[in-house]
Parts: sequence; C-alpha cells; structure tokens
Amino acid sequence: MNVNTARTSAVIVHPVPPAYADCYLVWQQSITTAAAQFDGYQGTDIYPPESDRNPNWIAVLHFQTPADLQGWLDSPQRAEILAQLPPELAGYSKTVLPQGFAPWFSQLLHKPPSWKMALTVLLALYPTVLLLNLLITPHLQGLGRAGAVLVGNAIGVALMQWGIMPRLTRLLKPWLSADSDRRFSVLGGAAIVSILLLLAHLFQRWFF
Repeated sequence: MNVNTARTSAVIVHPVPPAYADCYLVWQQSITTAAAQFDGYQGTDIYPPESDRNPNWIAVLHFQTPADLQGWLDSPQRAEILAQLPPELAGYSKTVLPQGFAPWFSQLLHKPPSWKMALTVLLALYPTVLLLNLLITPHLQGLGRAGAVLVGNAIGVALMQWGIMPRLTRLLKPWLSADSDRRFSVLGGAAIVSILLLLAHLFQRWFF
C-alpha cells in the first residue's frame, strides 16, 4: 500500500514541441533530482501529452508543507535549472495547491486513495488547462508572457477551486467513497480514463 501524505502540490503545465520531448525529459529528470534534495519533497508525477498536436506535459510536484514547496520554488537551484531551458521550452504555467488535493475531497466521509484523487484532479485539470490555452491565453498576449501566465493561472485556479472540483467531487462521490468495493473502483477508474481519452480525441478533432 502506498500512502501519499502530501499536503501541498504545484501543477506545472509545459508546452513542449514534439521534437524537444527527449530534451524536456532529460531536463525534467535534472530538476526532479534537484527538488528531491529539498526538505519535504514527496515526489513528482509526470503526465505526457495525448498527441503531438497537444504538446502540453503536466508535472505535479508534492511537498509536505507550503513552506517546503515555496522554498523549492524560490530557490536559486531551481532558477539555475530553469535558466538551462532552450527558448523553445521556456514557456510554462504554474498553479500551487496550498493543501494538495485533500480540501477538494473534504466533504467525503473517508479520504479517498491517492490514485482516485489524482485521477479526479486530472479529469478536471486536463480540459480546463487546454480550453484556457486555446480560448483565453491568445487574448492575453498584450500583457506579456509573465502577465498572461499570471492571469491565466488566476482564472484556472478560480475555476478549479470554486467551480469544477466541488461539483466533480459531488458527482463522483459514490466512486470516491467506494474503498471496499474493488471492482467498482477499478471500473470507475477505467471509465474516467476512457473519458480522458475521448476528450483528447475530441479536442484534437475540433481544435487541432
């Protein structure tokens, strides 16, 4: 059994041209190795893009406390590794979840397993980030890259915190709470993966 006690997470979305995927993975390994040396580090989850037409890689960093995470985000070590990125990989967006995923699931009687929480967050995050990048971010270019990322992150956090996650966790409550029913848990997880694949197909067909 793998118990994840992370209380703080950072979600980093990184557009990576397909030709630079290997370069990104090498760089991601170096920054992950550096982060692992910091107090409170609890792991990094990497989600590759569904297709070459949607180049967004998603990295989710887990730290024990908000102070631990901020210590890494503000560190000169991280700044030095970020400076090593080629210009083609320089753009990214970052969202910090001060208490990890747990507050979004606080209305449940029992805290769901980490994999269920992660899958639920991915179901909410994937279409939100993609739609923001497609529909909102292009209209913010006049603010400059830093301003566009700030406004885009603010919109994304507001949507996730007060709109999408409360409704999605209520909708999925029977599945999230079904710890003892392994078959129902597996089938529900498979259904969510299928929905994500369907969304990827539809986004690729409609927007790319």
